[in-house]
Amino acid sequence: MKRLALVFVILLLFSLVSLPSRPTNAAGGQSSSPPGSGASLRRYPILQFFGTSWRDIQRRLPEIVNAGYGALWLPPPQKAATGRPSVGYDPADRFDLGDRFQYGTVTTQYGSTHDLIDLIKEAHKLGLEVYFDTVPNHNANRVAAQPSGYPDVIPQDFHIKSVSALNNDEISDFSPFSFQLWNNDLLGLADFAQEDGNRVLPPNSPLPPGVTLNSFGKPSFVRHPFVPQYYPNNTPVAEDVRELFNRWGVFLGTKIGADGYRLDAVKHTPPPFWGGPRSFTSPNDNFTYTVSTPPFVGALQSGVMQRANRSAYVFGEALTGDGIELGAYAQTNMLLLDFPLRFNIANVYNSNGFGNVGASFSNSPSFFGIGFEYGGIDGDVGVTFVHSHDDPAPTSNNLATAHVLTRVGRPIVYFDGNNIPDGFTGFPKPGRTDALGEGSNITTTLVAAHNSFARGDMVTRFSAGDLFVFERQVAGRGVMLVGLNDRGDRSEFGTQTATVQTSFAPGTVLVDYSGQMPPITVMTNGQVTMSVPTNNDPSNDPPNSPPPAGVFCNGDTCFENNGRGYVLYAPAIPQAVPNTLPITIEQNGTALPLQSFPTADGIFADPQPNTTFQAPVVTGEKFSVRIRTNSLGDSAVVLLDNGAPIENRIPLSNTVENLSDGFVAADKSSAGNFSITDIDTSVLSEGLHVVRVMVFASPTPNAPPMFNTFTQVFFVSRPNDNQITIDGNLVNDFDTRPEARQSVEPIAADRGVNELKALFFDNDSKNIYIGLAGNINGAESANSLNGMVIFIDTDFGRGTGLNNFDLLNDDSGPATRLLSNSRVQGPPSFGAELAVASFRGGGLTVSPVSPFVGDFTVTPPVGARAGVYRINPSSLNDLVELSGFIAFNNANIAMTSRQKEDKPNAVDNGLEVAISLDDVFPNFDGDGIPGNDNSDGGFPKDAKLAIVAYITSTGETGQVLGAASVAGGRPSAIGSVKNQFLPSHPQFSVPPGQQPITLTHAAVVGKVRDK
Repeated sequence: MKRLALVFVILLLFSLVSLPSRPTNAAGGQSSSPPGSGASLRRYPILQFFGTSWRDIQRRLPEIVNAGYGALWLPPPQKAATGRPSVGYDPADRFDLGDRFQYGTVTTQYGSTHDLIDLIKEAHKLGLEVYFDTVPNHNANRVAAQPSGYPDVIPQDFHIKSVSALNNDEISDFSPFSFQLWNNDLLGLADFAQEDGNRVLPPNSPLPPGVTLNSFGKPSFVRHPFVPQYYPNNTPVAEDVRELFNRWGVFLGTKIGADGYRLDAVKHTPPPFWGGPRSFTSPNDNFTYTVSTPPFVGALQSGVMQRANRSAYVFGEALTGDGIELGAYAQTNMLLLDFPLRFNIANVYNSNGFGNVGASFSNSPSFFGIGFEYGGIDGDVGVTFVHSHDDPAPTSNNLATAHVLTRVGRPIVYFDGNNIPDGFTGFPKPGRTDALGEGSNITTTLVAAHNSFARGDMVTRFSAGDLFVFERQVAGRGVMLVGLNDRGDRSEFGTQTATVQTSFAPGTVLVDYSGQMPPITVMTNGQVTMSVPTNNDPSNDPPNSPPPAGVFCNGDTCFENNGRGYVLYAPAIPQAVPNTLPITIEQNGTALPLQSFPTADGIFADPQPNTTFQAPVVTGEKFSVRIRTNSLGDSAVVLLDNGAPIENRIPLSNTVENLSDGFVAADKSSAGNFSITDIDTSVLSEGLHVVRVMVFASPTPNAPPMFNTFTQVFFVSRPNDNQITIDGNLVNDFDTRPEARQSVEPIAADRGVNELKALFFDNDSKNIYIGLAGNINGAESANSLNGMVIFIDTDFGRGTGLNNFDLLNDDSGPATRLLSNSRVQGPPSFGAELAVASFRGGGLTVSPVSPFVGDFTVTPPVGARAGVYRINPSSLNDLVELSGFIAFNNANIAMTSRQKEDKPNAVDNGLEVAISLDDVFPNFDGDGIPGNDNSDGGFPKDAKLAIVAYITSTGETGQVLGAASVAGGRPSAIGSVKNQFLPSHPQFSVPPGQQPITLTHAAVVGKVRDK
C-alpha cells in the first residue's frame, strides 16, 4: 500500500485547530543517517534502557549492537529534586547532569555527566544513536521543592497564583486542549508557563531585582552568569524561560551529544511551544496561547544539526487517543508515541485470548485529524511500543512484541537491565528480561526479523477473532508474511490455519523465522496455506496443578497465553554455516581467537548472570574481515563502526531502498565467501569497535532485495610503546626516587582516605608522566567533595603563567571547580600554564570500561570529573580542555619491601597522568625533546618544568537558592584546601580552610629528558 499523506479534517467544533501535515525529516524522518554511515540505522529498533547506570549501559554496548538495535532511549539525565534515587521526572536543574553537589548528591541515579558523555561517545563510535527523555513541561512536585528554590528559574516562570502563594491547582479535567491540561499541575509537578505573558505580573507580584519583563511579557534575566560553557557562544545573555529551554536543547545536542529526544507530557503544554504555528486557540476554553520565541523542537534539531549535521529524532508522549489532539501535536514537527496502538495492545493482549485481534488491528487507513491504520497511528508518524516505564507489560507480552516488531512504525523494546524486580507494580515498571538475549532468544530473533523484513507497507491478508495475518511489502511485492494467533489453549485446540493471498511470486519458498513451523510454498495463484501455533506455553498445560501464577484455566485447559503464537514467513536469506563464524577477524593471515569479556549483570531477575561477550583482539597495524555464509550469499557489504574509512573503498550511495548506503562492497571469492583485507587500524582508536555486514541473496527480478545482517565486535589494543602504563599503579612505572615526599600527616579525619605521599615525574619521546601516590575519598557524600589537583609550570623561572590560582573561576564541572576553588598563591617564580584535576579519583580514558585502553581523549567540555587543561590568562572562567590520560587507583597503605627501600614515604597506588609533549610545549615544532637539540622551534633551551600538587575540595555546600536570590542561584563556594601538599609544606600542619595560602616551593623536575 502506498504511504498515504496526512489529510486535514477540520471538524466544525474544532474549526480553530490547525491540523498537521505529514512530519518530515525535520522530525527525525526515517531517511536520516547516523554519523558517517549514510545507511539509516534508524530503521533498526530503539532500546529503551532504564534502571541502569551509564557505566553499566556502556559495558553492555556490545550486546546492544549484536542484538541489532539502532538507538538507545535513556531516562531523563538531569538532577532531580528528590536527588539520587529519582528516575528523573521531577527536574530541578536541567544543566546539572550529575556534576554538582545539590539536592543531596553529586551524581544522579545513573552516574555523572562525565560518565554520560563517555557512554555517548562510545555508542556513537559503534553506530548507535542516543535519545534523551526530555521534561520541559514541569519541575519537581511542589512538596519536594517550591518554585522559589531552583537555581535557574523563579516563581514567575510557573503557573502560580502569586509569589506569596506558590501552590497551583491540580489537573482534574483531562479532556483535549482543556485549560487545566495546560495551566494546572500534573500530579503536583510544578507547571511552567510557556505562553507569552504571565498570570503573575507586577504590580500585584513585583519581580525580583535584576529581572525584567521582555517584549513578550515574560520574566527575563541572565540565568547562568558564571557558566559561559552553558551558552552556545560562551556568552551569558538574558532569557525568558522558553529561551532557557531552547538553550538547554542546544546544549544537550552540542555539548552532551544527544541524537534525539522523547518529549515527556507533550499534551500538557500548548502546541506552539513545541513547534508549528505560533498561536493556538483552545476549542474548550476559547483562549489563545501564543509562544513568540523559537520552538523547542527546532532548538533540539539545531543542537544535533550543529554537532552532527543530521536531523534529530524527536518523538512525543501525547497520552491520548483523540485524533484532533494527536494531529495538533504532530504538526509541531515531532513523531508520536503510538498510544492508540498501545491502548489496543492492552485490550487485546490482556484478554487471555478472548479479545478480537483481527478487528482491533486490521483497520484500513482512516483520518480523524491524523492518519490511523492497523490499530494505531499512521506508520510514518507513530513510534510503537508494547510497554514502558509507565505502562506494564500485557499478559501476552511475547505476542505483542512480535506484533510491534513486524508492523509499520519504528518499534521500541523496553529493558531495565534486569535491575527492577519482575512483577514490580510501582514506578518504573520492569522491562523485558530477554531484550539482549539473556535466558531467551525470543526478542533478539524478532529484532533480527524486523531488521531484514519489516520494510515498506502493510496489507491485511486475513482477519478473524483469534487470527490476524498481514504482509509487509516493498513496491507491491512481498517481503514478510506475519501471522498472529491470540488463542492460549493447548496446541491441538489453539493452532489456527488459514489460506491467504500473497504478493510473492508463485513457487517462492517461505521460511518461518520464528523457528516454529515448516516452510511453505507459494501456489500458482499466489496463495499459501499457513498454520499459526497457539499462544500457550505447553509447560503450563494440565496435569500441572495448581496452575502457575497468571495462568487462566477453564476445566482441564489452561490459558497461559504468553507463548509464541506467531509465525514470520519470508524468503530464504543467507545464513551462517554451521559451526563456522559468519565474520572472522584476521591478522597476518590468521584468524584471531575469540576471547570472553564480562559485561554487566542485573541485580534482580537476571535470567543469565555472569554475562559475557565474545570478541577478538587486534594488535597489529592491519587486519582483515572474512565473511562466510551458505551458498545463498551472493554479495556482501561492510560498515566499520559508524562509517570509519576503509582505504581504497568508496562508500555506497543511492542503493536500493537506501539499505546499504554508507557501507563498502566486500570482495567475493565464491558464493558465500567474501573479504576485505588490509584494513588500517591507524584510523581506529584503542578500545571497542564493530563490523556490520549485510549479505544479500541473488536478486530476484521485480522483487525486493533479501539479505541477512551479521555483526562482530572486536578490540584494538596497540602495544604499549610508551614508557609508562597509565593505570594508577605507580610501583613499577617510575624507576627514580620521588621528586617530592610528604612529611606532614593528614588531619585525623582524612587519614587513610585523603592523603598524598609522593610525587613522581618522568617522560619519554611522546609524553610527560606525573604520579601522585596517595588516596582520595570517592564516597558519594557531602563530606567527600575532594580531589587531587596538579599545576604545571612549563618554563619555571621565566615568570609567565598563572601564579595566583584563586583567580581561576571555571564552574563548568567538578574538575574545574577543584582547580578554581583553592585560595592558593603559587611559589615565587612559579607560573602555571597547565593544570590537571581528578574529582573523587575520576579518570580520563578513551574507553573507561574497556580492558584495552591507552589512547588519549579530550577532556569533556562540561561536567568533567577528571581533565587536563591549558590556562588562558585572558579567560580564567573557561579553561581550555586538552587531551590526556588519567587513571586513579586508591592507595594500598601497606608498603612492599621495594617501596620501603626505594620509596620510603610513598605507597604503590594513586593518581597517574600522561600529557602529550605537544600540549606541554605548544610552541615547539622541531623533532626530539625541547631544549635538547638544535631544532627546538623557538622553545627556550633553559626551560625547566616545575609542579605543585595538593588535595582540595569543590567547596560546594549543597545549598540551592532561588535564581534571583543570588546570581546563578547558588551561594559562593567555600574555599577549602587540605594540609596535604606536594612538595610538602610543614607549616600547613592544620587544615588551612578558607584562609589564603602562599606556597613557598615547587618540585622542580628539571628539563624534559631525551629517552
